[in-house]
Amino acid sequence: MSNNRPFIISSIIVVLLLVALYAQELYLEKKQHRFVVDPTVTEDVLLQEALSYATLYKVTLVDSYLCGSEDITYREVYAPSLEVLQLGLKREYNDNYQVQKIEENEIRLTNEHANIHPDMLGNILFGINARNQLVIYHQDETPNHPMNEFFPIEVDWIPEEQIAQLEKGIVIHDLEDYHSVLSTFNEYIIEYPFSQP
Repeated sequence: MSNNRPFIISSIIVVLLLVALYAQELYLEKKQHRFVVDPTVTEDVLLQEALSYATLYKVTLVDSYLCGSEDITYREVYAPSLEVLQLGLKREYNDNYQVQKIEENEIRLTNEHANIHPDMLGNILFGINARNQLVIYHQDETPNHPMNEFFPIEVDWIPEEQIAQLEKGIVIHDLEDYHSVLSTFNEYIIEYPFSQP
């Protein structure tokens, strides 16, 4: 057994050295792997590099409805140029929005809907204001604080029953109601020869 002692000790040392080398290799590989693959470091560097070539634009999206209400959304977008920003917005919104105003770092886009805002159905009324204009107003307001003004009407030509309806307010439940009221009172428009008062 004493003859084998140096061989056993040297074998143990060799095995320990191999284990240590293997552990060191695993550590280095793990360290390298984490450095190369770590997405937060890479993405942050790439994002900072991209933003250094881009400009921050303020984008205003306006959705306008027939009743006069609007939904307004504000966004901030990085883009390398105004032209690239416009192309990106055009692609994102499928030409629904039209450019209304462009300033240095701001752009305003409008989408005019040919219907009534869903939140307004049943909450808006047609009426007549103090200047004898056909108006649409919210039920919590009066005809003198309208959401939208349409046209002046000749009240002397309108049957009393319809005047009473306008004074009370004609509730709009859907797009058909909206068009029906407009077409009914369209025949009572006051035509001014040159300009409106």
